[in-house]
Amino acid sequence: MRLVRSIITLGALVACQLPQLAASVPYFNEPPAFNAHFFGGFREDFLKFHIGGEQPQSKNFSKVEFKGLKIAQLGASVDYSTCHHYYMRAKGDYGRIYNGKGTVRNKFLVHQLCRQDHRLDNVASCDMNEPQEYIQSKARKVRKKAHGSYHNHNHHEDQYHNHYSHNHGHHKDYNNDGNRLHFHKLHEESKQEGDVRSGHVGDVSGGFGYKVISNGGRAWIAGILGYSYETQSVELKNLRQKKDSLNVMGDSESLNGLRGRYSARWVGPWVGIDFSTIVECNVTVFGSAEWHISDYRGKGSWRMGDAYNASFKHHTRGYGAVGTLGFDWAPIDQWGFGVLATYEQWSTRKGQNRSRINNQLPGESFLPFSFPVAKKTPLRRVKRVSYSISAQTSYRF
Repeated sequence: MRLVRSIITLGALVACQLPQLAASVPYFNEPPAFNAHFFGGFREDFLKFHIGGEQPQSKNFSKVEFKGLKIAQLGASVDYSTCHHYYMRAKGDYGRIYNGKGTVRNKFLVHQLCRQDHRLDNVASCDMNEPQEYIQSKARKVRKKAHGSYHNHNHHEDQYHNHYSHNHGHHKDYNNDGNRLHFHKLHEESKQEGDVRSGHVGDVSGGFGYKVISNGGRAWIAGILGYSYETQSVELKNLRQKKDSLNVMGDSESLNGLRGRYSARWVGPWVGIDFSTIVECNVTVFGSAEWHISDYRGKGSWRMGDAYNASFKHHTRGYGAVGTLGFDWAPIDQWGFGVLATYEQWSTRKGQNRSRINNQLPGESFLPFSFPVAKKTPLRRVKRVSYSISAQTSYRF
Protein backbone atom coordinates (compact mmCIF):
# COMPACT_ATOMS: atom_id res chain seq x y z
CA MET A 1 0.00 0.00 0.00
CA ARG A 2 2.95 2.35 0.63
CA LEU A 3 4.14 1.88 -2.95
CA VAL A 4 0.67 2.74 -4.26
CA ARG A 5 0.60 5.86 -2.09
CA SER A 6 4.04 6.81 -3.45
CA ILE A 7 2.83 6.38 -7.04
CA ILE A 8 -0.25 8.50 -6.33
CA THR A 9 1.95 11.17 -4.72
CA LEU A 10 4.32 11.09 -7.68
CA GLY A 11 1.38 11.47 -10.05
CA ALA A 12 0.14 14.48 -8.09
CA LEU A 13 3.60 16.07 -8.19
CA VAL A 14 3.85 15.49 -11.94
CA ALA A 15 0.42 17.05 -12.39
CA CYS A 16 1.52 20.11 -10.42
CA GLN A 17 4.58 20.49 -12.64
CA LEU A 18 2.65 20.31 -15.93
CA PRO A 19 2.51 24.10 -16.49
CA GLN A 20 6.26 24.47 -15.87
CA LEU A 21 7.05 21.54 -18.15
CA ALA A 22 4.84 22.96 -20.86
CA ALA A 23 6.39 26.41 -20.62
CA SER A 24 9.95 25.06 -20.81
CA VAL A 25 9.46 23.27 -24.17
CA PRO A 26 6.51 24.74 -26.08
CA TYR A 27 7.13 23.13 -29.46
CA PHE A 28 5.86 19.58 -28.89
CA ASN A 29 2.76 18.43 -30.73
CA GLU A 30 -0.25 17.13 -28.86
CA PRO A 31 -0.18 13.38 -28.13
CA PRO A 32 -1.64 11.06 -30.80
CA ALA A 33 -5.38 10.48 -30.63
CA PHE A 34 -5.20 6.67 -30.72
CA ASN A 35 -2.51 4.38 -29.28
CA ALA A 36 -2.16 0.61 -29.01
CA HIS A 37 0.20 -1.09 -26.55
CA PHE A 38 1.32 -4.72 -26.35
CA PHE A 39 3.22 -6.06 -23.36
CA GLY A 40 4.55 -9.29 -21.93
CA GLY A 41 6.53 -10.17 -18.85
CA PHE A 42 6.58 -11.74 -15.42
CA ARG A 43 4.26 -11.34 -12.48
CA GLU A 44 4.24 -12.63 -8.90
CA ASP A 45 1.11 -12.96 -6.73
CA PHE A 46 0.34 -13.60 -3.07
CA LEU A 47 -3.21 -14.66 -2.12
CA LYS A 48 -4.64 -15.77 1.23
CA PHE A 49 -8.01 -16.25 2.89
CA HIS A 50 -8.84 -16.65 6.55
CA ILE A 51 -12.02 -18.23 7.95
CA GLY A 52 -13.36 -18.49 11.49
CA GLY A 53 -14.56 -21.61 13.30
CA GLU A 54 -18.07 -22.90 13.91
CA GLN A 55 -19.96 -22.16 17.12
CA PRO A 56 -19.26 -22.61 19.99
CA GLN A 57 -15.57 -22.59 19.00
CA SER A 58 -15.82 -19.43 16.92
CA LYS A 59 -12.26 -18.39 17.76
CA ASN A 60 -10.84 -21.42 15.99
CA PHE A 61 -9.76 -20.57 12.49
CA SER A 62 -8.08 -21.77 9.33
CA LYS A 63 -5.81 -19.83 7.03
CA VAL A 64 -4.84 -20.78 3.48
CA GLU A 65 -1.99 -18.97 1.74
CA PHE A 66 -0.78 -19.17 -1.85
CA LYS A 67 2.56 -17.42 -2.03
CA GLY A 68 5.34 -16.91 -4.52
CA LEU A 69 3.01 -17.57 -7.46
CA LYS A 70 5.24 -17.13 -10.51
CA ILE A 71 3.27 -16.06 -13.59
CA ALA A 72 4.09 -15.49 -17.25
CA GLN A 73 1.64 -13.03 -18.75
CA LEU A 74 0.72 -11.23 -21.99
CA GLY A 75 -1.59 -8.28 -22.46
CA ALA A 76 -2.69 -5.34 -24.56
CA SER A 77 -4.22 -1.94 -24.00
CA VAL A 78 -5.60 0.91 -26.12
CA ASP A 79 -6.35 4.54 -25.40
CA TYR A 80 -8.23 7.10 -27.43
CA SER A 81 -8.72 10.86 -27.12
CA THR A 82 -11.40 12.85 -28.91
CA CYS A 83 -10.89 16.30 -30.36
CA HIS A 84 -12.65 17.69 -27.27
CA HIS A 85 -10.14 15.90 -24.99
CA TYR A 86 -12.46 13.17 -23.75
CA TYR A 87 -10.30 10.18 -22.90
CA MET A 88 -10.99 6.44 -22.99
CA ARG A 89 -8.81 3.44 -22.31
CA ALA A 90 -9.20 -0.33 -22.10
CA LYS A 91 -6.81 -3.04 -20.97
CA GLY A 92 -6.74 -6.82 -20.79
CA ASP A 93 -4.12 -9.38 -19.80
CA TYR A 94 -3.85 -13.10 -19.17
CA GLY A 95 -1.21 -15.13 -17.37
CA ARG A 96 -0.38 -18.74 -16.53
CA ILE A 97 0.93 -19.81 -13.13
CA TYR A 98 3.91 -22.13 -13.45
CA ASN A 99 5.30 -22.28 -9.90
CA GLY A 100 4.34 -21.47 -6.33
CA LYS A 101 3.72 -22.75 -2.81
CA GLY A 102 0.62 -23.22 -0.68
CA THR A 103 0.21 -23.45 3.09
CA VAL A 104 -2.80 -24.56 5.15
CA ARG A 105 -2.90 -23.69 8.86
CA ASN A 106 -5.57 -24.76 11.36
CA LYS A 107 -5.57 -23.24 14.84
CA PHE A 108 -7.63 -24.52 17.74
CA LEU A 109 -8.58 -22.81 20.98
CA VAL A 110 -7.57 -25.15 23.81
CA HIS A 111 -8.39 -24.58 27.47
CA GLN A 112 -6.01 -25.74 30.19
CA LEU A 113 -6.92 -26.11 33.86
CA CYS A 114 -3.92 -26.04 36.21
CA ARG A 115 -3.79 -26.35 39.99
CA GLN A 116 -1.03 -24.33 41.58
CA ASP A 117 -0.04 -24.04 45.22
CA HIS A 118 -0.20 -20.34 46.12
CA ARG A 119 2.70 -20.74 48.57
CA LEU A 120 5.12 -22.72 46.35
CA ASP A 121 4.16 -21.13 43.02
CA ASN A 122 4.54 -24.51 41.31
CA VAL A 123 2.07 -26.09 38.93
CA ALA A 124 0.82 -29.33 40.42
CA SER A 125 -1.37 -30.69 37.63
CA CYS A 126 -3.07 -29.66 34.40
CA ASP A 127 -6.14 -30.97 32.61
CA MET A 128 -5.97 -30.37 28.85
CA ASN A 129 -8.71 -29.94 26.29
CA GLU A 130 -11.56 -29.61 28.76
CA PRO A 131 -14.58 -27.76 27.32
CA GLN A 132 -14.91 -24.18 28.46
CA GLU A 133 -18.37 -24.76 29.91
CA TYR A 134 -17.07 -27.68 32.01
CA ILE A 135 -14.14 -25.60 33.27
CA GLN A 136 -16.41 -22.72 34.20
CA SER A 137 -18.79 -25.02 36.11
CA LYS A 138 -15.81 -26.56 37.91
CA ALA A 139 -14.60 -23.08 38.83
CA ARG A 140 -18.00 -22.16 40.25
CA LYS A 141 -17.91 -25.23 42.51
CA VAL A 142 -14.38 -24.39 43.64
CA ARG A 143 -15.33 -20.80 44.43
CA LYS A 144 -18.32 -22.01 46.44
CA LYS A 145 -16.19 -24.31 48.60
CA ALA A 146 -13.34 -21.88 49.02
CA HIS A 147 -15.44 -18.82 49.83
CA GLY A 148 -15.83 -19.46 53.56
CA SER A 149 -12.36 -20.66 54.48
CA TYR A 150 -10.24 -18.40 52.29
CA HIS A 151 -12.24 -15.21 51.90
CA ASN A 152 -10.62 -13.28 54.76
CA HIS A 153 -7.20 -14.93 54.65
CA ASN A 154 -6.61 -14.23 50.97
CA HIS A 155 -8.64 -11.07 50.53
CA HIS A 156 -5.78 -8.85 49.36
CA GLU A 157 -4.20 -11.58 47.28
CA ASP A 158 -7.57 -12.28 45.61
CA GLN A 159 -7.89 -8.62 44.73
CA TYR A 160 -4.50 -8.76 42.99
CA HIS A 161 -5.36 -11.92 41.08
CA ASN A 162 -8.75 -10.58 40.06
CA HIS A 163 -7.07 -7.44 38.72
CA TYR A 164 -4.46 -9.53 36.89
CA SER A 165 -7.14 -11.78 35.43
CA HIS A 166 -9.18 -8.82 34.23
CA ASN A 167 -6.25 -7.28 32.41
CA HIS A 168 -4.60 -10.42 31.03
CA GLY A 169 -7.50 -12.69 30.14
CA HIS A 170 -6.74 -15.39 32.78
CA HIS A 171 -9.21 -16.61 35.43
CA LYS A 172 -7.72 -17.68 38.79
CA ASP A 173 -9.31 -19.05 41.95
CA TYR A 174 -8.38 -21.10 44.97
CA ASN A 175 -9.67 -24.56 45.75
CA ASN A 176 -10.12 -25.85 49.28
CA ASP A 177 -6.53 -27.18 49.38
CA GLY A 178 -5.10 -23.69 49.05
CA ASN A 179 -4.20 -24.23 45.41
CA ARG A 180 -4.80 -21.69 42.70
CA LEU A 181 -6.62 -22.59 39.47
CA HIS A 182 -5.38 -21.22 36.14
CA PHE A 183 -7.38 -21.15 32.93
CA HIS A 184 -5.00 -20.73 30.01
CA LYS A 185 -5.91 -20.33 26.36
CA LEU A 186 -3.43 -22.12 24.17
CA HIS A 187 -3.30 -22.19 20.40
CA GLU A 188 -2.36 -25.57 19.02
CA GLU A 189 -1.68 -25.71 15.32
CA SER A 190 -1.62 -28.08 12.38
CA LYS A 191 0.15 -27.12 9.20
CA GLN A 192 0.29 -28.58 5.70
CA GLU A 193 2.36 -27.43 2.73
CA GLY A 194 1.87 -28.11 -0.96
CA ASP A 195 2.94 -27.10 -4.45
CA VAL A 196 1.19 -24.91 -7.01
CA ARG A 197 2.09 -25.96 -10.53
CA SER A 198 -0.92 -24.73 -12.49
CA GLY A 199 -3.50 -21.97 -12.53
CA HIS A 200 -4.22 -18.74 -14.31
CA VAL A 201 -4.89 -15.03 -13.78
CA GLY A 202 -6.83 -12.59 -15.92
CA ASP A 203 -7.70 -8.89 -15.78
CA VAL A 204 -10.04 -6.74 -17.89
CA SER A 205 -10.50 -3.04 -17.21
CA GLY A 206 -11.90 0.03 -18.95
CA GLY A 207 -12.48 3.67 -18.15
CA PHE A 208 -13.68 7.02 -19.42
CA GLY A 209 -12.58 10.50 -18.40
CA TYR A 210 -11.34 13.91 -19.42
CA LYS A 211 -7.79 14.82 -20.40
CA VAL A 212 -6.05 18.11 -19.62
CA ILE A 213 -3.13 18.82 -21.97
CA SER A 214 -0.38 21.34 -21.36
CA ASN A 215 0.44 24.06 -23.86
CA GLY A 216 2.53 22.49 -26.58
CA GLY A 217 1.43 18.97 -25.66
CA ARG A 218 4.45 17.98 -23.62
CA ALA A 219 2.41 16.63 -20.70
CA TRP A 220 -1.14 15.64 -19.89
CA ILE A 221 -3.22 14.23 -17.06
CA ALA A 222 -6.66 12.60 -17.14
CA GLY A 223 -9.19 11.85 -14.43
CA ILE A 224 -11.04 8.58 -15.08
CA LEU A 225 -13.99 6.53 -13.86
CA GLY A 226 -13.92 2.87 -14.80
CA TYR A 227 -14.94 -0.71 -14.18
CA SER A 228 -12.77 -3.82 -13.81
CA TYR A 229 -12.93 -7.59 -13.60
CA GLU A 230 -9.99 -9.52 -12.10
CA THR A 231 -9.71 -13.23 -11.43
CA GLN A 232 -7.19 -15.74 -10.08
CA SER A 233 -7.40 -19.54 -10.06
CA VAL A 234 -4.89 -21.86 -8.37
CA GLU A 235 -4.55 -25.60 -7.77
CA LEU A 236 -2.68 -27.02 -4.76
CA LYS A 237 -1.10 -30.49 -4.99
CA ASN A 238 1.44 -32.71 -3.20
CA LEU A 239 0.29 -31.72 0.29
CA ARG A 240 2.63 -32.67 3.14
CA GLN A 241 1.99 -32.62 6.89
CA LYS A 242 4.48 -30.22 8.51
CA LYS A 243 2.97 -29.83 11.96
CA ASP A 244 0.36 -31.69 14.00
CA SER A 245 0.57 -30.44 17.58
CA LEU A 246 -2.56 -32.29 18.70
CA ASN A 247 -1.49 -35.48 16.90
CA VAL A 248 -4.84 -35.55 15.13
CA MET A 249 -3.56 -37.45 12.13
CA GLY A 250 -1.21 -39.77 13.99
CA ASP A 251 1.01 -42.04 11.92
CA SER A 252 -1.76 -44.05 10.25
CA GLU A 253 -3.00 -41.60 7.61
CA SER A 254 -1.41 -39.78 4.70
CA LEU A 255 -2.27 -36.68 2.67
CA ASN A 256 -1.35 -38.41 -0.59
CA GLY A 257 -4.02 -37.73 -3.18
CA LEU A 258 -5.35 -34.60 -1.50
CA ARG A 259 -5.88 -31.64 -3.84
CA GLY A 260 -7.15 -28.15 -3.30
CA ARG A 261 -8.54 -25.56 -5.72
CA TYR A 262 -9.44 -21.92 -5.22
CA SER A 263 -10.75 -19.24 -7.56
CA ALA A 264 -11.10 -15.57 -6.66
CA ARG A 265 -13.01 -12.84 -8.49
CA TRP A 266 -12.89 -9.08 -7.90
CA VAL A 267 -15.48 -7.02 -9.81
CA GLY A 268 -16.40 -3.38 -9.40
CA PRO A 269 -15.92 0.31 -10.21
CA TRP A 270 -12.80 2.37 -9.77
CA VAL A 271 -11.61 5.97 -9.90
CA GLY A 272 -8.14 7.09 -10.90
CA ILE A 273 -5.77 9.20 -12.94
CA ASP A 274 -3.52 8.64 -15.95
CA PHE A 275 -0.59 10.91 -16.67
CA SER A 276 2.23 11.25 -19.19
CA THR A 277 5.10 13.66 -19.74
CA ILE A 278 7.90 13.88 -22.28
CA VAL A 279 11.22 14.18 -20.44
CA GLU A 280 13.41 14.10 -23.56
CA CYS A 281 12.65 14.43 -27.24
CA ASN A 282 12.02 10.68 -27.66
CA VAL A 283 11.46 9.52 -24.05
CA THR A 284 8.11 9.61 -22.25
CA VAL A 285 7.37 8.77 -18.61
CA PHE A 286 3.80 7.63 -17.94
CA GLY A 287 1.78 6.08 -15.15
CA SER A 288 -1.58 5.63 -13.45
CA ALA A 289 -3.15 5.28 -10.02
CA GLU A 290 -6.52 3.64 -9.29
CA TRP A 291 -8.70 3.03 -6.25
CA HIS A 292 -11.17 0.12 -6.59
CA ILE A 293 -14.33 -0.93 -4.78
CA SER A 294 -15.22 -4.52 -5.58
CA ASP A 295 -17.67 -7.32 -5.04
CA TYR A 296 -15.57 -10.30 -3.98
CA ARG A 297 -16.56 -13.90 -4.65
CA GLY A 298 -14.37 -16.92 -4.07
CA LYS A 299 -14.99 -20.62 -4.46
CA GLY A 300 -12.88 -23.69 -3.88
CA SER A 301 -12.77 -27.35 -3.03
CA TRP A 302 -10.77 -29.98 -1.20
CA ARG A 303 -10.82 -33.42 -2.80
CA MET A 304 -9.42 -36.79 -1.76
CA GLY A 305 -10.25 -39.08 -4.67
CA ASP A 306 -13.91 -40.10 -4.59
CA ALA A 307 -13.96 -40.57 -0.81
CA TYR A 308 -14.01 -36.92 0.21
CA ASN A 309 -15.16 -33.78 -1.55
CA ALA A 310 -15.80 -30.47 0.18
CA SER A 311 -16.75 -27.33 -1.74
CA PHE A 312 -16.98 -23.84 -0.28
CA LYS A 313 -17.92 -20.31 -1.34
CA HIS A 314 -16.91 -16.86 -0.10
CA HIS A 315 -18.73 -13.56 -0.53
CA THR A 316 -17.95 -10.10 0.80
CA ARG A 317 -17.05 -6.54 -0.17
CA GLY A 318 -13.49 -5.62 -1.05
CA TYR A 319 -11.27 -2.76 -2.09
CA GLY A 320 -7.97 -2.39 -3.88
CA ALA A 321 -5.28 -0.01 -5.07
CA VAL A 322 -3.43 -0.33 -8.38
CA GLY A 323 -0.43 1.70 -9.49
CA THR A 324 1.62 1.63 -12.71
CA LEU A 325 4.77 3.43 -13.78
CA GLY A 326 6.76 3.11 -16.99
CA PHE A 327 8.80 4.77 -19.70
CA ASP A 328 8.65 4.70 -23.48
CA TRP A 329 11.38 5.38 -26.06
CA ALA A 330 10.24 6.29 -29.58
CA PRO A 331 13.14 6.06 -32.07
CA ILE A 332 10.70 6.65 -34.94
CA ASP A 333 7.46 8.56 -35.12
CA GLN A 334 4.91 5.76 -34.78
CA TRP A 335 6.72 3.06 -32.76
CA GLY A 336 7.77 3.08 -29.14
CA PHE A 337 9.50 0.58 -26.85
CA GLY A 338 9.60 0.62 -23.09
CA VAL A 339 9.14 -1.00 -19.69
CA LEU A 340 6.00 -1.10 -17.53
CA ALA A 341 5.85 -1.90 -13.78
CA THR A 342 2.58 -2.59 -11.93
CA TYR A 343 1.75 -3.03 -8.24
CA GLU A 344 -1.63 -4.10 -6.83
CA GLN A 345 -2.92 -4.60 -3.29
CA TRP A 346 -6.40 -5.93 -2.52
CA SER A 347 -8.23 -6.75 0.69
CA THR A 348 -11.75 -7.53 1.90
CA ARG A 349 -14.01 -6.90 4.83
CA LYS A 350 -15.52 -9.69 6.91
CA GLY A 351 -17.90 -11.87 4.94
CA GLN A 352 -19.54 -15.28 4.64
CA ASN A 353 -18.06 -18.74 4.25
CA ARG A 354 -20.47 -21.52 3.20
CA SER A 355 -19.49 -25.15 2.57
CA ARG A 356 -20.94 -28.47 1.42
CA ILE A 357 -19.23 -31.70 2.45
CA ASN A 358 -19.47 -35.19 0.98
CA ASN A 359 -17.51 -37.51 3.28
CA GLN A 360 -17.22 -41.21 2.40
CA LEU A 361 -14.03 -41.78 4.39
CA PRO A 362 -13.93 -44.56 7.02
CA GLY A 363 -15.46 -43.59 10.33
CA GLU A 364 -12.12 -43.77 12.14
CA SER A 365 -10.46 -41.34 9.71
CA PHE A 366 -9.22 -38.05 11.13
CA LEU A 367 -8.31 -36.67 7.71
CA PRO A 368 -11.22 -34.15 7.58
CA PHE A 369 -9.73 -32.35 10.58
CA SER A 370 -6.86 -31.26 8.34
CA PHE A 371 -9.20 -29.50 5.89
CA PRO A 372 -10.08 -25.83 6.46
CA VAL A 373 -13.79 -26.49 5.92
CA ALA A 374 -16.77 -25.48 8.07
CA LYS A 375 -20.41 -25.50 6.96
CA LYS A 376 -21.30 -21.97 8.06
CA THR A 377 -18.62 -19.66 9.44
CA PRO A 378 -17.41 -16.08 9.02
CA LEU A 379 -14.91 -15.20 6.35
CA ARG A 380 -12.41 -13.16 8.31
CA ARG A 381 -10.36 -11.71 5.46
CA VAL A 382 -9.01 -12.17 1.96
CA LYS A 383 -5.82 -10.45 0.87
CA ARG A 384 -3.98 -10.30 -2.45
CA VAL A 385 -0.74 -8.61 -3.45
CA SER A 386 0.59 -8.60 -7.02
CA TYR A 387 3.50 -6.99 -8.81
CA SER A 388 4.77 -7.34 -12.36
CA ILE A 389 7.41 -6.09 -14.77
CA SER A 390 6.82 -6.16 -18.53
CA ALA A 391 8.38 -5.09 -21.80
CA GLN A 392 6.03 -2.96 -23.87
CA THR A 393 5.72 -2.07 -27.54
CA SER A 394 3.47 0.82 -28.61
CA TYR A 395 2.06 1.92 -31.94
CA ARG A 396 0.71 5.44 -32.39
CA PHE A 397 -1.90 5.96 -35.09
